[in-house]
Amino acid sequence: MKKRKIGFSLFVVAILFFAFSFKFSLTGEVINQTYFNSLYIFQVLGLVFLFISIFLILSKKSLDYLMIPTGEGTQNLKRAKRAIKEWDKHHINDIAISGGGEAPLKDSERVAIYNILRKHHIKPKNIFLSEGKNSKENIDNFFKKLNIFGKEIKSLGIVSYPSHLDRFEEYIQEGKEKGKIPKDLELHKIPTKQTFKEFSYGYLAKIKDKYHLNNLNNSFIGQTIKKVMGD
Repeated sequence: MKKRKIGFSLFVVAILFFAFSFKFSLTGEVINQTYFNSLYIFQVLGLVFLFISIFLILSKKSLDYLMIPTGEGTQNLKRAKRAIKEWDKHHINDIAISGGGEAPLKDSERVAIYNILRKHHIKPKNIFLSEGKNSKENIDNFFKKLNIFGKEIKSLGIVSYPSHLDRFEEYIQEGKEKGKIPKDLELHKIPTKQTFKEFSYGYLAKIKDKYHLNNLNNSFIGQTIKKVMGD
C-alpha cells in the first residue's frame, strides 16, 4: 500500500515537472543557454519520476504471510478462493491457516482449506498451520509460533469478511501496544463478500470484546452471546 501511495505521489511530481517545462517553452523568454538547461533539467527529472512512479504503482504487493482464519460452512471456501486469487496476483512468501485445534486433524477445517490450496499447486512448504479457538487466539498463537521458529515478519495479509477484519486489526494493534507484535508490522485487510449474518456476527463480536463477555462465565448475557457466536 505504501509503495502505491509513494508511486502516485511521484507521478504527480512528474506531471508538475513536465507542466513547468511546457510553461517555460510558451513564455517567450529570451532563448539562452540557461533557459535550455532549465528546460532540459525539468524534462529529465519529469521522466525519472515518471518511470519510478510507474514501477511502484505496477509492482506486485509483497506479503510475508497471508492468513486464512477458519470459518463455518461456505466461509472456508470463500476465504480459500480469495487467498488463491491473492497468491496468483501478488508475491506472497507463505500462507498461514489458523483455527480451532479440532481432532482428528485430518477432518478439521484447516485441513479442508489446506487441500483446496494444494489443488491449486501451492506447495506444502508454503503452508503453515496454526491453532486458535477464536480470532484473538489465532493472532496470539500465530505470532508465538513465529517467535519460536525465529521468523521475522514485516507484512501480514488476512482474508475474511470486513467486520471480522476490523476485529483482527484491533487485536493486532493491542498486540503492538503490549510488545507481542512488531510495531512496524503492515496489516493488509483482504475482504471477502460480507453477508448480513456475517455483519451481525461481527457487530456482536465487538460488543463481546468491548464488555469482556468472554470472562463472564456465570453471566446469562455472556453465555447467550457466546452460544450465538461461538467466537
